[in-house]
Amino acid sequence: MNKIFTVFIILFTLSFITFSCSNRDEDKVNSSGYLQISTNERLNIDNVNVREMLNYNSTNKNVYIFSFTNIGRVNNNGMTATKTVQMGVEFPNNEILDGDFNYQNSTRKMEYASTWYMDFDGASGKSEQISSEGRCSIKRIGRDRFTVTFSFKTGPDRIISGEYSGKVIIHDEKM
Repeated sequence: MNKIFTVFIILFTLSFITFSCSNRDEDKVNSSGYLQISTNERLNIDNVNVREMLNYNSTNKNVYIFSFTNIGRVNNNGMTATKTVQMGVEFPNNEILDGDFNYQNSTRKMEYASTWYMDFDGASGKSEQISSEGRCSIKRIGRDRFTVTFSFKTGPDRIISGEYSGKVIIHDEKM
């Protein structure tokens, strides 16, 4: 089951990278951000995607899934190494997205199933799910621009954190 989950995460991440790499300079000039894996160096965020799943039934929740990717070096096989943080948040559909979320909250929370870190070396990947702690703050500053800060702990007690401000690629889905 764990191998199936890892394969799913690899394919999901690669689909975001494949369909959304942007070379437009004006998008990158006003965008900045980093990922930090525990106390290691800060890695630039090269690509940001947002899945926006809005629910128009007043009894359900809206879901946003942010995917932050650092595109690394090309290995000997010509494959590109990546580090990706995916962070899902949910909130009541009668509220706005802007605000704070945490792993323990029942109304504005970080989702367990869609919050993880993945290290793909170009040949295989290793993923770590959010475990016991997590928090983030999100502010929408335009239709396709966000400011996001986040920090969460994964199973092996590794702390994944980062911040981003700028343009994102939005994928709309209606639930």
